[in-house]
Amino acid sequence: MGVRRRLALWTQSGVIEKAYIEALRTYHKLRPPTRHLVDSSHIRNRHGTQPNTGRNHVDRGRQGTKITVVTDQHRVVYGMRFDPSNRPDVVLLDAALDSRWIHVQGIELYADRGYDSRANRKRCTERGLKDRIFRRRTKTTRRANGKRAVVEHVFAHL
Repeated sequence: MGVRRRLALWTQSGVIEKAYIEALRTYHKLRPPTRHLVDSSHIRNRHGTQPNTGRNHVDRGRQGTKITVVTDQHRVVYGMRFDPSNRPDVVLLDAALDSRWIHVQGIELYADRGYDSRANRKRCTERGLKDRIFRRRTKTTRRANGKRAVVEHVFAHL
């Protein structure tokens, strides 16, 4: 109980987040990223009473949460965001990029077809990121999916 209480106290006061940001800055200096990857996944919520829940269109309208992750090529999480599960990916990219703890410029941003829009491409350019968002009507290649597989591994670890 003492460890749990201390962990809750550190979480409320922001100690854990500050420590993670400092570790991320040190990591960033030692191994600068060459690309960021963005994707989101659904989490079922059986009760639907927690914040950031919404009707999940995939799961027969049950309540759920959508988690959006921004990671680098080594599976280090640079940002994370929780939204209601009924929000489409195309409107979540801007908020996901804002959720990053360290803002990196001049690198590639990979995202799947769900994020494809002119507005999202413009937002990438405004933030100094090289747009590598897959187009909706193009054929996917194994080489491109190999780069994006890293973010899927992050969800598997979560």
